[in-house]
Amino acid sequence: PEWRLYKAAESGYSLRNFVHCIRHLKVTMRARNSGTWDLKYHFGNNGWRKMKDFQQLASFAERVRQRFQRWSSTLTKDEEDQACDGFYGLVSLSRLVEISLGYYAFHLRNLYGIMRDELGIEPVDPLDDKELLEIGIPSEVMG
Repeated sequence: PEWRLYKAAESGYSLRNFVHCIRHLKVTMRARNSGTWDLKYHFGNNGWRKMKDFQQLASFAERVRQRFQRWSSTLTKDEEDQACDGFYGLVSLSRLVEISLGYYAFHLRNLYGIMRDELGIEPVDPLDDKELLEIGIPSEVMG
C-alpha cells in the first residue's frame, strides 16, 4: 500500500525507518539473555509487510512499549550492570536501555507528529508528548 512509502516532511524518514527505530527496544531486550546487541535483529523481519495502515504501526509501537515496560520491571541490579557487546561496543545493559529509550521516544514522537499534523490521524492511546520528551533525544543520550 502507498501509505508505507510515505516520507516525513521534516526528516525525510520513511515509515519503515520509524519501525526500525522502535525495534531498537526489542533488540535491547534480547541482549539481556544473549549479552550481545546484535544489529541483525534490529533489521530483521518485523512484520512490516503485514501492517495495513498507520494505526497498525502505532499499535505496534504501543505493544513494544508495553512489552518493554513489563520486561524492564523485572531487571535486577546485576542484570543492569551486565556487560553487553555489539554495535555500541562493550557497554552495560542499563546503557543499552538508555540508548534504546531515547531512540524509541524520539521516533515515536515524530511518528505521532506525522500522523496528526501531516495526515490528520489521531493515534490510538498515544503516549504523552511531555513524557516522551523527558526520556531523551538520541543525540543527547548518546552524547
